[in-house]
Amino acid sequence: DILSTKLTNALLKEKDLSVLLQYVSEELGVSVLAEQNMLRKPFETYFINKEHEKIYDAYSRGEQLSNGGFVEVFPIKSEQAYYGKLVLIGCGRLKEKEQCIAERSVMSFLWYFNKQHKVAESTWKKKIDLFEQLLEQQMNLEEIKIDTSVFDININERNRVIVIQSDIED
Repeated sequence: DILSTKLTNALLKEKDLSVLLQYVSEELGVSVLAEQNMLRKPFETYFINKEHEKIYDAYSRGEQLSNGGFVEVFPIKSEQAYYGKLVLIGCGRLKEKEQCIAERSVMSFLWYFNKQHKVAESTWKKKIDLFEQLLEQQMNLEEIKIDTSVFDININERNRVIVIQSDIED
């Protein structure tokens, strides 16, 4: 279908989460957001009108929804991880075809969040390795300058870095 193609192309072009939400919103005519796992706190939102924001506010507070308002929640999860929820908000109910389209779009969000998770893991691994080398004094100053991009530090500005080593047994 057209939405799946748009979402796949957006992922291949490394577009951000807001673009994915926008595509789903435009296809289904609803507001869309990605919520954190177990919390009703959004990563990103795409509201098409104020009424949908009010519906989401009531939903997030656990209140009864206004007449005709609906919230559909789709888990974004794999066998290994639960990344969050895709939440659709609108007035009236989703038709069966729209429900199927929404369910298929979840795979694109799973792909997006899995990739973000892998990038974060890789970045943290690089940070851990760099700190371990610093603690073991295996790097000279020139090597440290090369790897500072891992820490988002502007090497031309004054910075203070404190490294504390602890032993798990302590």
